[in-house]
Amino acid sequence: MKALKEMNCKIVLFTAKGISQKVFTDAEILYQATISNAQFTSSKIFKVLNEADFVIIDQLYSFRELVSFNIYRIKRPNMMLVHNCNTWFNPKMPRKLVHKAKHLMTLRISKRMGYFAVAGENMLTYCNEELDIEKVVLIPFRYADFDSNSPLPEYRVGSPIRVVVPGMISSRRNYHGLLDAIGQEVLKNKVELVLLGRPDGLYGQEILQKAKRMVKQGYKIVYWAQYIDHEEFELEIRKAHVLFSYFDPNYFTNNGQHEVYGVSKETGIALLMYNNAKVGILPSSFHQMKSIRNQTVTYSDLDQLKEILLSVYNGALDLNQMQSNAISNALSMNINNIVQRLQLAYRSQTTHL
Repeated sequence: MKALKEMNCKIVLFTAKGISQKVFTDAEILYQATISNAQFTSSKIFKVLNEADFVIIDQLYSFRELVSFNIYRIKRPNMMLVHNCNTWFNPKMPRKLVHKAKHLMTLRISKRMGYFAVAGENMLTYCNEELDIEKVVLIPFRYADFDSNSPLPEYRVGSPIRVVVPGMISSRRNYHGLLDAIGQEVLKNKVELVLLGRPDGLYGQEILQKAKRMVKQGYKIVYWAQYIDHEEFELEIRKAHVLFSYFDPNYFTNNGQHEVYGVSKETGIALLMYNNAKVGILPSSFHQMKSIRNQTVTYSDLDQLKEILLSVYNGALDLNQMQSNAISNALSMNINNIVQRLQLAYRSQTTHL
């Protein structure tokens, strides 16, 4: 959106319920409407899309979206923002009937698209070098958000380390292991843990109950029982000394496709680190982007977390130097890079007209 603003584009905007943007004012948008991937996309929407000069589509997920985009075609220069490279460029035939149908529709739509964009550097490398996809550029879903005028907290050796864990509290991540690691007596009063996400289902509630018991035992843990609004989320990220995440790089989509974080798919925490100039503690099995490896600490298992945090606390690991690296990385982002990539995608589809 920021790149389109920079290009003085006039936009038509279709978004899902609950999704908002602050780049364009309502007065600057020619037309906007809310759509749902739980419904078929109407022919009226395709009529509007086919009156545009350039159409940018976020990756299609739902069965109804895929059916709609199989029935109706985008006849204008276009680009799809891809989050799962294997699903769209290197898919395997799934076994379940519905998954097979989605797979076949995805293949057909993929052949119709004029250009693609991916969210991470490693995704682009994977597309170019492993899958031989040429019509693809890098457009992260967060880019150049860093506000250099807003001060970041400097860590003082021997003070509590504010460790922020962004994301929904769900069984996809090992929160029990994290709480057990933080709940060691040697880390009491040395770490303030912030669980920056709402609890999901019974697992999420179970984690909150465990966190409450630990708070009563004297551990510093902050959590939310409900949805966290955007402003509060961004503030907590800003206040963090480090961001932490635990996840399995192997991910299987609801279409039965195998994706790998850091290769065919990007993880949100890497882009949070990049855009907010934050040091991150991430699994060593995750292939981090080259651009921000110098602001990343890795661990092979949660047993190592205690030693990493103690090394920060006693100054053996210079957190402020890593944050300085992170600031330099964030400042290196230039929105004109995105402008040029959008122009390339558009011109490659219009030069013959």
